[in-house]
Amino acid sequence: MSLSMRAARHMRLTFRPLLWAAILGLAACSDQPARVTLSMLASDPGQFDGRVVTTQGVVQHFDDPLHYWLEDPDVNRVELEPGDVVADYLDQEVLVTGRFSYGVREGRRLRVQEIEAVGETTNADTGNH
Repeated sequence: MSLSMRAARHMRLTFRPLLWAAILGLAACSDQPARVTLSMLASDPGQFDGRVVTTQGVVQHFDDPLHYWLEDPDVNRVELEPGDVVADYLDQEVLVTGRFSYGVREGRRLRVQEIEAVGETTNADTGNH
């Protein structure tokens, strides 16, 4: 095998894994929801800022001012928006998919795209049960 053939083979073997890593990295940046826990969102919110995530917890609320959040048994919380989409799920365990955002002043928020009570499916865009 000539030197140029060996060099070409070496480059293919060296760069092929890097190419696959880049492709997989781009796929991870897509809008495919990342399945995360509320604990993960609470402990490292910056890692998920701007990403579409799916998480699970119980819908809770406060009346003044009216707002809703998702909470786990360890009291990790994420605010849920818009409230009218999640109001029917108060005190229920749900699976929620939406775009997560985090800001020091705003806190942790999830803009709901889909919400599903455990055992029942609902699409937030249509409101169909």
